[in-house]
Amino acid sequence: MADSSGRRASLLPGITAGPNEQHEKLNWILIGALACARQTVRIMTPYFIPTRAQLAAISAAALRGVRVDILLPEKNNLPYVGWATNAFLFELLEHGVNIYFQPPPFVHSKLLLIDEEYALIGSANIDPRSLRLNFEFNVEIFEPGVTAELAQHFDFCRERSRQVSLEEMDRRSLLLRLRDS
Repeated sequence: MADSSGRRASLLPGITAGPNEQHEKLNWILIGALACARQTVRIMTPYFIPTRAQLAAISAAALRGVRVDILLPEKNNLPYVGWATNAFLFELLEHGVNIYFQPPPFVHSKLLLIDEEYALIGSANIDPRSLRLNFEFNVEIFEPGVTAELAQHFDFCRERSRQVSLEEMDRRSLLLRLRDS
């Protein structure tokens, strides 16, 4: 499809999610996109409390050789959400997922990039509250120029961030592990 200037027009499908939806459409789109990844998955989100199905999709991508990078805030504006997030990192790190903590200030961006061919941006976080209880709106982007710019932005943010290791998660005290769980 072309616009009046002859340039190809972009299609940006919008996806709604909320308690008024019968199906968890956004959740299934997220899992489907992860299943399609061949080279890279980039996730940036301030609140990361994935479901078992989302954890499985992320881990499966990493286990089949896809580079999976997750960028999270080092200091969450909601400390208990950061603690809950920590409980999931061990499993992902064991499966070869790269996790990075972004330094302050707190970044509220939400972004999923698959192979620089597909992007999902919008208001939804990767947590059950966001995907089931909140009214959210996301946009799918299939435009190579836009996805390449988003990938550059992600990579810039990742380079300024600190990578989390499995050893670091192992070294947490029993008290911190209990709090995080």
